[in-house]
Amino acid sequence: MVIAGAAAFLAASAPMTLLASSPEFARSAQEWERLRDDVLEYEEIADLIHEYNVTVQNNQYEYNEFIKDYGRTKEDVSDAYRKLADELESGMSGEDGMGMVSDFQLELQAKQLREQADDNLEDSGIYYLNYSQAEASLVLSAQLKFLSYYKSQLELESASKRRCWKTAMSLYKHSYRQARLRRQRC
Repeated sequence: MVIAGAAAFLAASAPMTLLASSPEFARSAQEWERLRDDVLEYEEIADLIHEYNVTVQNNQYEYNEFIKDYGRTKEDVSDAYRKLADELESGMSGEDGMGMVSDFQLELQAKQLREQADDNLEDSGIYYLNYSQAEASLVLSAQLKFLSYYKSQLELESASKRRCWKTAMSLYKHSYRQARLRRQRC
């Protein structure tokens, strides 16, 4: 029981390679090594976000699903809306009572889909641009935080050097005063 628990702990705590959104052949071995070396460099922030950020991966998935479901062009999207409206209308039963209420709801939804098809301005390019803008915003935010961190480190180092300099000057002045006092006594 103890061995099984220890094995489970070691398996859970072992380093795990995260799955990138691109296949291995999308980058050279050197590029993958650079991205996986556990050293964050400013130049690789955009690539790391593109490969490993969950929001970016979800956006890529949603974009591919949009293309699969609706197509690439504005006309494809409008046609998909019309097709959905046709499917809703074909599902109408024509029955009385609750069937009539259900048919009314289906008819209303079909009408709204047809209006959306007529007013549609969306295509896969719009989705791509929105998702690319979201990725660019994530990259910019991470880069600004990266720069802010290193600026803070430099300010801290500079403040530490100033304190050392002030301490050294204070000691020098104190030593100088002590030496003057000794000379005056002699």
